[in-house]
Amino acid sequence: MTIDALDHTPFHLLSPRRSGVPFSAEDEPYSEALTAELMAARPRGARIVLTGIGGDELMAEPRPTGPAVRAPAKS
Repeated sequence: MTIDALDHTPFHLLSPRRSGVPFSAEDEPYSEALTAELMAARPRGARIVLTGIGGDELMAEPRPTGPAVRAPAKS
């Protein structure tokens, strides 16, 4: 199943962001396309949908949490 994201851009005519329906300002830029995908997948019996959305967060390098580590001095 493929959903054309160009049909579900953030500010298209029927988008919640443009139509006055409440939405979160923290929504991802592709939340309209994701919603369309999920709405199309459910009637087809899908129980799990892999979208790729959020991959940046999954694959991002963790931020250092401890004290800074200095490189050893060159001799």
